[in-house]
Parts: sequence; structure tokens; C-alpha cells
Amino acid sequence: MDEILATQLVSGPIAVKSETPFRQVSPPLKVDHKLALPFQSQVMQIFTANPHQWYKRERAQLLEDRALQNGGKRYTSSAPASGLDGTRPYKQALKNGGVRKTRFKIWPKSSRKDYNSIPDFCPPLDSLSKQHNLLKVKWKGGPINLDDDPDAHLLHKDEILLAATLRLDCATYLTSKRRIFVSRLKFLESGTEFRIIESQRACNINVNKASKLWQAFKEVGWLDPHWMHKYMTH
Repeated sequence: MDEILATQLVSGPIAVKSETPFRQVSPPLKVDHKLALPFQSQVMQIFTANPHQWYKRERAQLLEDRALQNGGKRYTSSAPASGLDGTRPYKQALKNGGVRKTRFKIWPKSSRKDYNSIPDFCPPLDSLSKQHNLLKVKWKGGPINLDDDPDAHLLHKDEILLAATLRLDCATYLTSKRRIFVSRLKFLESGTEFRIIESQRACNINVNKASKLWQAFKEVGWLDPHWMHKYMTH
């Protein structure tokens, strides 16, 4: 979307918001409004492709979030993810014997935390500024405690805050992060824009959490092309 048009679209709503000392949460910034403009919901498309699989995945994620909130045990993966980005095409059998292929993908149950099976194309952690909370995002509910997470040592302190805020254990965060940058490299090599929706498709987590990761990585410059140059094949 044209930058001038985007600015015009978000300036109006921001200008008419009244200032009040009783606001419970901080209002979204102009950059938040702009990030929302290209967003296109894919929920119904994914749901109608396989409602039963959608229900099972959402229920499993809800139960895991509740377990983590209550100090429950985090499940570990027992098998590597399939393929470079851990996905496999979903095929739906039709009554006439044919097969309908969808553009979306179904993830193996073990792939949500198996970050070791995914190439690490992520920018180095020391590329983050010395300023604190650069990866800070807003999320509903309180953060989870990652003090005893066995993979916490692999994250920058700002990443731990980001993962905790989004209620992701460190393994799930690392897996999602690596998937995003594998996808980032693929789109850069094809000369295609890496939009927020591509981050959603790359991750095996709630699409809104994937959007927050894309937003945080973009804000610190991690989605800039120069981080991918050393991994490009042409």
C-alpha cells in the first residue's frame, strides 16, 4: 500500500480519539494502525478446509497455554518436523474419488517445538541494540514465567520477554522464529514481498501471535534483506 495513502487512512482515527486519564490500556500507535492495513484474515479459509483439524489444533494450544499458566509440564517433541519448514501439504479426499489440494498446510504434532530440525537463518542476537525492551509487544493476559525453561539460554533477554508476553515457551518461540526466517529467505530469493500473512503461514502457532512476531522482528530491523544475503544461493 502507498505510504501516503496509509498515513491518511490512520491519521483520522487517531486524531478523533479523546484523551482521558481513565483509559485502561495505551491506545495503538500510528505504526500499529499501518501494520494492520495489509492484514487479511485467513481464519475461515483454514477452518473450512478441515474443521476437525482446526478444532483439535486450537483446543491443544488452549490446553497447553493453561498448563503453562499453572506451572504445568511443557511437552517436548519426539520426532523431527518434515520438510525444510516443517510443513506438509494437506489433501482432502472427495466423494467422487478425487483429491482437493489446499494452499494451506497441516503441521505434524511434534513440529511445534522441534527447532533443531529447522535451519537457523536468524540474525545474530548481538545485532539487537543495547536498549531494553526493543521486542516489546502487547498481548492479552499476563506473561508466563520462563525462568526455568531449559531453552531460555538460547534467547536474548528481550526475546525471553517477547516469548513470555505471547505465552510461548522458549522452544515454541525458537521454532516459530526459525520458520519465519526460512520463509523470509525463500521470499527474498523469489523477489516477493514478505508480508505479515507469510509469517502466519510459516508458523504453527496462533496467527495473531505470529503477527506479533513479524511486527517485533520488523521493528528491530531483523526483516531487512541484508541479514539474508549470506544465505542466498543466487
